Amino acid sequence: MDVLISCFLVLLTVALLDLIGRFSYKHAPKALPGPWCLPIIGYPFLFTKSCHVKLAELADRYGDIFQLFVAGKRVIVLSSLDATKEAFSKVEFSGRPSFKTIRHMQNEAKGKFAFTPFTEACIFLRKAVIRSLCRLLHLKKGRVETMILSAHDSLKQQLLENEGSITDPDRLIHKTIISIIGPLSLGSELNCKDPIFECLLDSTEGFNKVMKLNFIAHYFPFLRPVIGRQLKVYRENVSKVRSFMEETILNHKSNATLEDLQDALELAGQECNQEELKRLGLNLLSLKLSATAQQKIANEIDSLSCMGHFYGVVTLEHRKHLTYTNAFLEEVFRFSSTFPLGVPHAAMKSSTLRDYYIPEGSIVVANLWKINRDPKYFDQPEKFMPERFIQEDGSFNYALAKKVAAFSVGKRKCIGETVARDELFLLITNLVSGFKVRLVGLVHGGSDFLQPTVGLTLKPLPGFYTFTLRSNKQNS
Repeated sequence: MDVLISCFLVLLTVALLDLIGRFSYKHAPKALPGPWCLPIIGYPFLFTKSCHVKLAELADRYGDIFQLFVAGKRVIVLSSLDATKEAFSKVEFSGRPSFKTIRHMQNEAKGKFAFTPFTEACIFLRKAVIRSLCRLLHLKKGRVETMILSAHDSLKQQLLENEGSITDPDRLIHKTIISIIGPLSLGSELNCKDPIFECLLDSTEGFNKVMKLNFIAHYFPFLRPVIGRQLKVYRENVSKVRSFMEETILNHKSNATLEDLQDALELAGQECNQEELKRLGLNLLSLKLSATAQQKIANEIDSLSCMGHFYGVVTLEHRKHLTYTNAFLEEVFRFSSTFPLGVPHAAMKSSTLRDYYIPEGSIVVANLWKINRDPKYFDQPEKFMPERFIQEDGSFNYALAKKVAAFSVGKRKCIGETVARDELFLLITNLVSGFKVRLVGLVHGGSDFLQPTVGLTLKPLPGFYTFTLRSNKQNS
């Protein structure tokens, strides 16, 4: 009897251990799929074409969550909106990778959200800026609108001086954006003849180039002496701008004139400034490519007069009446994907995502370019079609617009989105209302107008334009 009981207990123990093993195996984190990588170098074919395009091809093969290695660093790539929202809504994936080559940006930019770690101080400052933005945009919306329209008037006057002439408006548009960000964030206008204004222009225009150099220097340290001189010039400009900003903030504090917490808003302005510049360029590019789109926007604005709502200047109050215009701008946000891979995140601790094991320190990037071309939501995603955002009843498709990851998602989403959207809406509508925009050709030749320059951001190729007053404006 004792032998039978012992055998039974042994069999029961084995059965329980097997059951526990099966259960544990079933719920154990899965290994991430991904391409074969070389030691030290990592995935050797990443730079055979644009990074975001190559990563999109890999996603088609390995799924919307996969990994690869770049110079010994583990990189987790998210390629669907659902996976990105799930990851970036968690604190575990809200960190920033520490790259030696951009550490100066993290150190200098006190509270500059794009590159700082997700610390308690960062969370507190982010909440303060969001509260300030809400207060400014909801309680004093007219003041922001006035700043933007004032900048447009200046832009319009300069375009009128060169009406019909072939011009490269890139620098002019850049100045217009900064002339808006200046008073919005600092409470006073920036003098365009001031040397600091030129430093600000140079530092923001050089952002795309210098970030490429930073990452090259990180992955290929032996090249640092070669590109160090170019980085030094950029850093000197950034330091001058930072000193100017800090001096302005100290003056505000000493004079107790922190109306609307404008110093906090400066941080939001820095975040959206680069994206706005490039999107505005892509807006102009898209307008040229579709004269029909220009005419539709102009006709829609003209129709406001029939409703008794229009007095020569488009305002934010008109937005609800301009369905096609809203669809056009949303399609630009989707199609352009100016920050194709966003700002890299980092896993702050080991965790899981959809049963995949994500080790602490992993770099996590979202392929926003791929997400904005997901055929699950966007039919014929490679085509520029504003009509996709217009429903059969003629109303704007807000549900589809929410699928566009123009400003990233989650806890580190760009806080300047509302300001950027308002700014682009007012500038583009008033520009099209007054002028016909025609792209004559590209500065460096060629005819592939929709092929932007590639770097950390996608920037439209510089082009020569003509701005001609619309006939109804000439007659008025």
